[in-house]
Amino acid sequence: MDGESDKTGSYVLFGIIMLPLIYFGFFGMIILDEMVFRTYFFSNYVPLGEHGDEFIRLIYWPLLKLMNLL
Repeated sequence: MDGESDKTGSYVLFGIIMLPLIYFGFFGMIILDEMVFRTYFFSNYVPLGEHGDEFIRLIYWPLLKLMNLL
């Protein structure tokens, strides 16, 4: 029984660590694409619909505000 709880705990810890890494990783990729390389790949080729830019701004609003990009 103790081995199962250790395995579950490690899955939870892994998930808690991976969520911010994925969040900040995608933010870094978007910043590199839009501001450094200026290829605008995400803006042109990712099918987010008409309101895609607003969706991205909503998700990354805290980081954009912190970096004074809004």
